[in-house]
Amino acid sequence: MIRIAGLLLVLSAAGPGAAAAQDPPVVPPPVQTQQPLPPPGQAPPSGQLPLVSSPAAPFPAAVPSTLSGGELRRRRDAIDAMEGMLPTKVRSGAKETMREIEAVQPGLNLLTTSAPRARGFHLEGYGVFFYVEIPGVRPSVASIVEQLQRERDRGDRGAAASRAAANGPVAFDPNAMYTEAVKRQLIDALLDYSQPLELRANEWLTIAARDGDEPIPNVIYESITMVLRVRGADLAEFRAGRITREEMLKR
Repeated sequence: MIRIAGLLLVLSAAGPGAAAAQDPPVVPPPVQTQQPLPPPGQAPPSGQLPLVSSPAAPFPAAVPSTLSGGELRRRRDAIDAMEGMLPTKVRSGAKETMREIEAVQPGLNLLTTSAPRARGFHLEGYGVFFYVEIPGVRPSVASIVEQLQRERDRGDRGAAASRAAANGPVAFDPNAMYTEAVKRQLIDALLDYSQPLELRANEWLTIAARDGDEPIPNVIYESITMVLRVRGADLAEFRAGRITREEMLKR
């Protein structure tokens, strides 16, 4: 309760004699009156704080800032599971890309020999963050694939080449193909396998992926880096069927 103390000033207009013969006036103490409470559901007048919260409209409970011991153990178990699953999704994207490369030139190994890896972290006050290392693209092999595809396009005189000429040339970029394939796989993991993390509505799930290989000296090197993130509230809406997959991809 907030109390406001008032000061009462008494000024006398009589002379000095009257002041000596007259007893000092007795000032009655101020009477404190309790202001009536507004009816339930009605806001108090402007500038006035409610003295007692109305039972019909309780204040929302504060969301705890930390996870309980059981919640934290379950989240760490879910992070461990996703650490093993994310490299599998990366390998699926790599295989998808290699199938497209095989159609141009069989026997070419586009990717480096490094194995995909993932590390997950619970960040208090933020959510969950995963760092994923993916195999890089061999620059020399990518150049060979692009050259072979250009020669194939020039030698093709069929109807498909005519339609391609009418619609403009379509660039064959192994780096872009690989990036998109891995991105689709990681998005699937983000949407379909993150429920055991039990994200709260105000938490985030982020996946940052980049090449795990060191740049080759004196070689133009294009590093693949992508960051995907989704909010816990949006994931809950998606799982409840109130948001479609296409709408999630636009957010």
